[in-house]
Amino acid sequence: MSFFKQMALDFAQSRKELKNVRTLTGTAFLLALSVVLSLFTWVVNSYMKIGFSTLPIGVIGYLYGPFVSGLAGGLGDILRFIVRPTGQYFPGFTLDSMINGALCGIFLYKRKPSLKNVTLYQVVSLILVSTILHNFWVSVVYGAAWYAILPASIIKNVLKLPIDIALLYGLLKIFHKIAPSDKA
Repeated sequence: MSFFKQMALDFAQSRKELKNVRTLTGTAFLLALSVVLSLFTWVVNSYMKIGFSTLPIGVIGYLYGPFVSGLAGGLGDILRFIVRPTGQYFPGFTLDSMINGALCGIFLYKRKPSLKNVTLYQVVSLILVSTILHNFWVSVVYGAAWYAILPASIIKNVLKLPIDIALLYGLLKIFHKIAPSDKA
């Protein structure tokens, strides 16, 4: 089966997961954890933050798929902004969070946790969301030149990449042991 056919199937199955009470409660718990982790985010400046509030979204993607984790990513961004506003609200950042959440599900849903899949997800997310989209939105919102903020963003993301990979991989290994038997 082709990658795109599998992705469409995963989105359809993930959408059906929303009818399950276990999915809703698990997502709500992990979303709350994401909001709590956002309280410990280090704000470097108005357009650069270092935190780990996306880790629970990765677990949502692993457990419930790209549709649920995409929704959770977007909702999590809005809730994190309400609880701890840093800068101004901009829907482009919410779109980033939705895309990042969906990517989690695309690479991790119904798959046994592997370093390869986690690394692939993190690298695609780093390039597409953290480097390209996020910096584009920062340049739109704050008027910063895209090429001027790019080097610092790349350095931060590359330095944080191995940490993100290790933490998410470790979490997924734990959740793989305790997840219902119908998962990966």
